Amino acid sequence: MGTNRNPFAVAAAAMTGTAIAAILFLWALTWRKDTRDLEKLDRRLKDGERLVAIFWHGKYFPLFALAKGRRATVLTTRSFRGEVIAFICRWFGYRPVRIDHGAGKQGLASIELGTAGAYPLLAIAVDGPTGPARQPKAGAIRIAADLGYRLLPISVNGDPKTVLKNRWDRHEVPLPFARVRIAVGDPVDIPRDIVPEDLPEWQARLRERIEAADPASLKFS
Repeated sequence: MGTNRNPFAVAAAAMTGTAIAAILFLWALTWRKDTRDLEKLDRRLKDGERLVAIFWHGKYFPLFALAKGRRATVLTTRSFRGEVIAFICRWFGYRPVRIDHGAGKQGLASIELGTAGAYPLLAIAVDGPTGPARQPKAGAIRIAADLGYRLLPISVNGDPKTVLKNRWDRHEVPLPFARVRIAVGDPVDIPRDIVPEDLPEWQARLRERIEAADPASLKFS
C-alpha cells in the first residue's frame, strides 16, 4: 500500500526523513568540501541546458548536502522509501517527484510538470531503487530521449568513508571531518529516435561516463 493511502505511514516517513536530513545537515558541517566542479553544472543551467544529473545509488547520501541551494527535481518511487527521500529532498530545498514503476507517458508528464519553472534540473540514481549496482537502467535514457534532456554524470567521494557492504548498492558515507569531493563529468546526448535495440549500448556508455567522473582515484588538494 502506498504511503498516500496510509496516514500512519506518511507520518512515519515524515519523521524518518526529517531525522535523517537533520543528521546529514549536521554531519556535513564537519566535512572539508571540494565542490568546485559544480560550477560546470551551474554554467550549463545558466545557459539554459535541460539536464538530468545521473549518479550511482550508492553515492547519493552526501549529494543532498553538497548540492544544496540548487533548484533540482529529484525522481523517486511511490513507496515508503520514496516518501522518506521526498522529505529529505524538501528539507534541502529540492522538489521530489514520485512515480510508479512502469508509469510510461503518465510518468513523463509528471516529470515535465516537476521540472517546470524554478526546478529545471532533474536528478536520478540510474541504478536504483533496487539495482543491480552500477548498472544503469533504461529509465534515464528514455527520459532523455523523450523529453530532450542531456545526461550529466556526477560522482562523489569521501576520505575517509565507510562502505555499507550489507546493502545491494554498497552505499558510501563520508565520515565526520572527511574530505569530500564532488565531480561533474561530460554530458551524454541521447538521440531522440533511439530504439530498444540500442539501449544496451547506451547503458554501457553511461556506466563508463559515470565511472570516469568518479573522483575516488584523484588526490585531494
